[in-house]
Amino acid sequence: MARQRLSVDHRREHLLRTGLQVLGAHGGNPPVGEIARAAGVSKGLLYHYFPDKEDFLVEVVRSAAAEITAATATTPTSSVAEQIEQAVDGFLDYAEAHSAGLRVIFGHKYRSTEVMRVVSEQRAARVDRVVEQVAGARPGRADVIRASVALHTALDGAVSFMETATLRWLEDGVLGRPAMRTLLMGALGSALALAAQIDPELRLDLTEPGAAPQQSPEQSPQQSPDENTS
Repeated sequence: MARQRLSVDHRREHLLRTGLQVLGAHGGNPPVGEIARAAGVSKGLLYHYFPDKEDFLVEVVRSAAAEITAATATTPTSSVAEQIEQAVDGFLDYAEAHSAGLRVIFGHKYRSTEVMRVVSEQRAARVDRVVEQVAGARPGRADVIRASVALHTALDGAVSFMETATLRWLEDGVLGRPAMRTLLMGALGSALALAAQIDPELRLDLTEPGAAPQQSPEQSPQQSPDENTS
């Protein structure tokens, strides 16, 4: 019985993975039959696992969003600056290895109400994670930091920029990864700095060793070692 359950889970994962690849590469909205053929199954079997195409699309997006969450996980004991670096590197790693996933989640081809809800939820979760990183580094002001509208708003804008900029990076293929890393680090670092200007209670310190989120490649002494390991 346990073996059968594992087989079912494996099949479902295979369908989601195949769907992600087909949806990410397709210029429009591919029919279910095309997705089923790519997965090596019948339409009937795909519908056995997913009630309809909308449910399938939502689950594909949810699965890819969970992968991004895992890819951008950070070490809680690291400084805020180091955790931002870890998250950005993880995001770029995922983007390079799973470009189809980013196109499906952050593109504009599949924008039903339910899909948009899942995308919004995963974006909010990423914002909340950064807020918690900042709050965890300053336990004496944790409640103030969590309640800061300026911080949440600034980070929401930065995360949206990360999504759009990375999609363009994947499509254009002009900027190198070091330049892209600088852009994303700068977006998050600037969001923290601007939030502190609006809400002085945050008193965010962006000068921690290794942060350099707003420095250019020529100014940042930490950038070259990171680039060599990318």
